[in-house]
Amino acid sequence: MIEYKIFLCYRGTSSGGIYGDSLYKSIYMSDKNEDYGDLSCFFAPVCIKKCENFTETVREVINRAKVFVMLLTPGFFDNCLNPDDQVYFEVKTALQNRNIKFLPIHFPDFRYDDTLMSKLFTEEEGNCFKHINPLIFKSIYEVNDFYDKQFLPLLLETLGIDNSVRAVSRESQQKYLCHEMRKVFSARHNFQKIYDMETIVANADSIECLGISNNELTLNLGVANLRRAIDRGCRITMLFLDPESEYNAMREAEEGQRNGNIASNTIVTINQAVRACSGTHHENVKLLKYDAIPRLNMIFVNGRVLYLQYYAPRVEGYNNPTFVIERDANDSSSGKSVYDFYYSCFEKLCEDAKEISQEG
Repeated sequence: MIEYKIFLCYRGTSSGGIYGDSLYKSIYMSDKNEDYGDLSCFFAPVCIKKCENFTETVREVINRAKVFVMLLTPGFFDNCLNPDDQVYFEVKTALQNRNIKFLPIHFPDFRYDDTLMSKLFTEEEGNCFKHINPLIFKSIYEVNDFYDKQFLPLLLETLGIDNSVRAVSRESQQKYLCHEMRKVFSARHNFQKIYDMETIVANADSIECLGISNNELTLNLGVANLRRAIDRGCRITMLFLDPESEYNAMREAEEGQRNGNIASNTIVTINQAVRACSGTHHENVKLLKYDAIPRLNMIFVNGRVLYLQYYAPRVEGYNNPTFVIERDANDSSSGKSVYDFYYSCFEKLCEDAKEISQEG
């Protein structure tokens, strides 16, 4: 039996089921935030398994729970005079748990019927939830604000969890989140199963790339495909790590390669790029070499899409995660998109880079 910290009690025949589902989903997402601690929540339609004894499961969950959330919608107590009523059973079970804390939420048009309440509960039982200062839910249009600003802080306080995490509404969070990230692949070979570089190059108007050897656009793509792109007017800038740079040896040591292997491979890929340029529109092509610590492998396509990899320590390039980023100039509160940030890194390296002769 899974132990749940929170139990959601609702009247399913009213709007309580809808509100319960919405609240459960919000709590479920908060439970994924490790900063909040354990916010495991029991919501019967989701948590009851097939062929499981409903009544016994509910009793056991409530007996172990720390917080009993009551979604007090109109008619919440109306059927409780029925001895088989599920809501009445849940509330009475919770009242027997001395360690549980009640968290009532009043929804629009909910009112206590004192006559009915006196028939259902003793005065002491009623005091456990009736005279607790409730949360007031005003409108379905304010559900996110209600959760972020009222319910979640009180829930954390009730559970004794230190809420040191900044309470920011979902609307405010949007200003700080990056929406340019389109896909993330665990390694380059997984990226290649979805994205075909030959097709990307064949349809591109501009390609700008930074890497160590740029295998993806040379050895893997092939001279013929690169030449066809140049012949039809595609603007290409390729930035290689200088084969004579001391940083080749550093990267070789990180990847566990033999001395001189990376530099030799880069000489081959540079020669392939030069061959592709031979006798073509040189003004459309820039081949450059840089002398700096290789940190990023980047391919910019049409000034809009970026295929990004990092060079992680002790991991060969093709085994690093690959990120697909699509430019959105309005995606940052600082006015600069994530795409633009990486492109500025590319530009700075280009400024200090040396030109490679295209004469083959």
